[in-house]
Amino acid sequence: MTPEQFIEWIKNEYGAKNRTRAVLKAEELLKKSHLTIWRWLSHTQQCPDDSMLHMEKTVKIHELEKEINRLKNELKKSTKNN
Repeated sequence: MTPEQFIEWIKNEYGAKNRTRAVLKAEELLKKSHLTIWRWLSHTQQCPDDSMLHMEKTVKIHELEKEINRLKNELKKSTKNN
């Protein structure tokens, strides 16, 4: 996953209204400075492969957590109906 794709995902998933807010959320999620993330986005610094993998895994974990919560809610509903 590229830094640009990760920022777009953050904007969609967390409702970040602009790129700056998305970068601040990326800083929180990746434990990287916002300056580093801006450098990746402006291509003044190459994003390391391990950071791109970290972005990809962050998205996958988030999606799995959402699915787990959805299934838990479904299970609660079905046990209430029985």
